[in-house]
Amino acid sequence: MDEIWASIFKAETLEELEQLAGKEEVFENMVLTLKKLSEDEKIRMQCEAREDYERCLLSEYSAGKREGIEEGIEKGVEQGIEQGTEITQKKLLHNLMESQKITEDEARKMLGI
Repeated sequence: MDEIWASIFKAETLEELEQLAGKEEVFENMVLTLKKLSEDEKIRMQCEAREDYERCLLSEYSAGKREGIEEGIEKGVEQGIEQGTEITQKKLLHNLMESQKITEDEARKMLGI
């Protein structure tokens, strides 16, 4: 009996354990329990892998969202600058045309725009 226990502890696969268990009910029950635990471990590992995958997706989504927001802010700032420049030029043109009593083309030439 001691030899069987020693062999059981040295076994590396469930198949080896099944062979060692033979017809002994105690060992058969042990092998069945080990199989169940092994399957539970596989399920746990699959669940963990799925959770890791979902965390990666969420991380990538968050990074993409953050990048999109930053890009949107940059474009918004650029548009704001362009619009501000355009409005300023229009006001300058209008003021120059009124104060100097000149045409828009003449005012544009004077301002270099």
